[in-house]
Amino acid sequence: MKIGIDIRSLNTSSYGGVSEYIRNLLPALFLEGGNSHSFHLFTNSRKNPQDYSDFLSFDNVTLHEFKYPNKFFTFSCRYFKRPYLDKLIGGVDVFFSPHFLPAPVSPGTKRVTTFHDLSFEYFPEYFDRRRRLWHKYMSPAVQAKKSDKLIAVSHSTKNDIVSIYGVSEEKINIVYLGICDSVTNPPASNWNSVKRKYKIQEEYILSLSTIEPRKNIVALIRAFNDINQDERFRNLHLVIAGAKGWEYKNILKEANSSPYTSKIIFTGPVKEDEKSILYKKAKAFVYPSLYEGFGFPPLEAMYSGTPTIASSVTSLPEVTGGAAILINPYVPKDISRALKELLLDDRFATYLSREGKKRAEKFSWEKAASETLKVLTGE
Repeated sequence: MKIGIDIRSLNTSSYGGVSEYIRNLLPALFLEGGNSHSFHLFTNSRKNPQDYSDFLSFDNVTLHEFKYPNKFFTFSCRYFKRPYLDKLIGGVDVFFSPHFLPAPVSPGTKRVTTFHDLSFEYFPEYFDRRRRLWHKYMSPAVQAKKSDKLIAVSHSTKNDIVSIYGVSEEKINIVYLGICDSVTNPPASNWNSVKRKYKIQEEYILSLSTIEPRKNIVALIRAFNDINQDERFRNLHLVIAGAKGWEYKNILKEANSSPYTSKIIFTGPVKEDEKSILYKKAKAFVYPSLYEGFGFPPLEAMYSGTPTIASSVTSLPEVTGGAAILINPYVPKDISRALKELLLDDRFATYLSREGKKRAEKFSWEKAASETLKVLTGE
């Protein structure tokens, strides 16, 4: 089969979850396709040139790169349903959209679209005005209904699509994501240099996410304040890794007003080799997010052997699969209770470390690629 793939989401200036999905899934998909299928990549951008050498090293891949003015191109796709993207790349049997960007295809060409989450539907207040307008402009409900098949990254996301958009369950396939190579095969990193760079002490709990309200970091800081009232945790620090997102200032304000502010470290964005070693050296990983379509960081921490605490909402119980402590993200004392239980019980921490790694090892991009190809080819 000839399979078209929309990789426009790589043309953003920031590296996010969808970009990570594309960069990790596609090489595994090309390997899985072998000599039986050819892949035709569609992209359009006059800015943010990307390096596609990791894709073009495969013999079954062809890149079709256009430089139409992006705003006019997207407007035409959205409102005039033209041009047909499959025709631009020479015609394909199926067109795969790893995100819900408007992607009109000609009659007879099947379209498959991946939905990662519907957080923008449940928590519009956690997005700035520009992002709310962008989601409305992209019209994900229309993209869901126009697609022949949908891929959801979790049962939770599937249920949201059915509930909010009224899409038939039979139309939706669940394909779990994998864990990136920087965690499964971590590059060499000097722990002493990482410690010096971020001024990290030996004993710390870690959280990694974009610094924004939906990630619920304020509740984590309040939980950290709570456990610090116990003298047994006087040497414990809190390391919060990740780039600043929308409304991050309120989170920094919460940290600065903490009586233990000197023990709270914001690293900012971390490199892949640094991320891996930060996971491994942490006493615990905490992910109190209010909504996740899948949730990479808890799974990465679990793969690294780090005992993990995660929210009991949306996809996180499904992904962690009983190998993490689940907490009510709206109750900071529930987070601090879980931390105390974990930090004071070495046997329990060892158990979670072992079970977490076993659970995380069940997720791989090779498996995701195999299941994705079955959806694309109708097998």
